[in-house]
Amino acid sequence: MSGRDPIMRTTRAAQGRLAAGHRLRQGSLLLLSGLSLCGNGAWAGVTPLVRPVTRPGQFVVHSNQFDLSAFGSVDTSRNLQLRVLEPKLLGVSCERIKRALLWELGLRDVYRARIHLFLVPVHAEAPPIFIAATRYLDGWSYRLEVPVVIEEDKLVRAVVQVMLQEIANRTATDKGAEIPFWLTEGFTQHLLNSADSDWILQPRTSAYKPRNDMKRAGPAIVSVQSGTVVQGLRRDPLFEARRRLASHPPLGFGELSLPGPELLGGEKWMIYQSCSQLLLRDLLELPNGRLRLLQTLQTLARFYNWQTAFLQAFNSDFRTLLDVEKWWAVRAASFVGRDHWQTWRMDISLVKLSEALRLSAQVQSATNTSPVTLELDPQRVIQELDFARQRQFLGSVIAQLQAMRQSIAPELLSLADAYRVTLEEYLRQRSQAGYAPERRSQLPPDVRTLARDALQKLDRLDARRHELQQSLTAQSNPSPSL
Repeated sequence: MSGRDPIMRTTRAAQGRLAAGHRLRQGSLLLLSGLSLCGNGAWAGVTPLVRPVTRPGQFVVHSNQFDLSAFGSVDTSRNLQLRVLEPKLLGVSCERIKRALLWELGLRDVYRARIHLFLVPVHAEAPPIFIAATRYLDGWSYRLEVPVVIEEDKLVRAVVQVMLQEIANRTATDKGAEIPFWLTEGFTQHLLNSADSDWILQPRTSAYKPRNDMKRAGPAIVSVQSGTVVQGLRRDPLFEARRRLASHPPLGFGELSLPGPELLGGEKWMIYQSCSQLLLRDLLELPNGRLRLLQTLQTLARFYNWQTAFLQAFNSDFRTLLDVEKWWAVRAASFVGRDHWQTWRMDISLVKLSEALRLSAQVQSATNTSPVTLELDPQRVIQELDFARQRQFLGSVIAQLQAMRQSIAPELLSLADAYRVTLEEYLRQRSQAGYAPERRSQLPPDVRTLARDALQKLDRLDARRHELQQSLTAQSNPSPSL
């Protein structure tokens, strides 16, 4: 992301079609980030739909009435973010961005509205990317007007914005949903900083599907450029955020929620981007964070402001916006205070994490027998020990996980935190449920439910840990090329 001021002008006609109230407030933010939003109104005064260049899918690229070849020789050497859009590849590029976003949200690709893309020529008074959402009797339709030469981050942001809008509007009736600006920017920065190749395909670049033994956790970004297979290695998506926030204080939640014009330009704009990305990451790492964030999206259209939908979805963690502000201040301070350069290597971190999750316990099977030392994981502790000993052993695991936060590899920090939060939440809820009898068969239904939920969460975390271990082993022992 370049450090240039993202503020761009828009046409007076587009401004006149911005809806009133909360839609107008959202539109002003989008204008400042190179996007223009039109809600529930007619399309802008541009050419009508013509024969699409790409096959019908969710993204349909249409041919406009100007010579695209005139922009094929644009010099992009002075700005490495600039991309010349190729109509036949633009739809594929947008689908790649969409698939990565859906993967982060845990959604299947089941859309309800098509998104029409129109390329417009570039000139001195060119407006920003124009996004229009129109409601018909049978549903919504979306239109993007995109300059044929554009910076990559602006197109990624536009696709993220329109996809979040499409997901949120699936339950909308009379009005469109208000998408919080930090959510759009958080996903935009996450995708830009986690990708290992360009999102926008160029004429000599095409998508490549990796073999099963090359797959990594999450959507690996792999491309074929000029006939050479280039496999991207997953990097720390928060690297830029660490660098920026090391010398600048993080923004408060109120500033992220309602950013003023002073935050949307120059160096402060980059701080806003990093804080939005970090806020999104921390929300996803809360218990059921991905599900709650999705619930927020799906209920936005019911309310006149996104804060109400957000608090309703995250009601078990935050009762008021002040609670969110306090939680975010602690999370941001913890992130900034962590010394990234004093961490263990990935392989050592995996070993340390596995050791922290293994417990040695002396178990006596009968009264007259000697105790036997067993290796227990948290699941066996929950299943086989009484609650008094569960608190003792799981408390020790929580303490070890907390102590290793300063040293564990960045790629594993969220996983270790997820283990710790899961165990803390289980112990907290279990304590409130009261002490249960020693025999598991006598556990009351609510306690059995708590135990079952905790076991399921721990099993999923174990699966992620084993997948990372296998991926690391595959990198250390690559298969011989054919």
